Amino acid sequence: MIRKQKNNSEKKSRLFPLYLYFIWGILAISIVVYIASLISEPFADFYNRYPGALVRALLAYATNLLPLSLTEIILICSPAIVTAAIIYIIK
Repeated sequence: MIRKQKNNSEKKSRLFPLYLYFIWGILAISIVVYIASLISEPFADFYNRYPGALVRALLAYATNLLPLSLTEIILICSPAIVTAAIIYIIK
């Protein structure tokens, strides 16, 4: 059986995984909003009143579903998270 070898030009290669670019995009937007909030007090008030209220409301609804905070859940699940990370690293 003859296998067809792929040359490097056919491979779709990225330097980093796609989700990392998404996280970096969120980081960039966060830095811009933070700097704009430092420079402009009216913008900070606007962002705190409207988009910030929406985020706080969504987090409050999520907290109502679970009686624990996110930090407590991470601490409770940390042995499983560490075990899964070690298994992932070994493979």
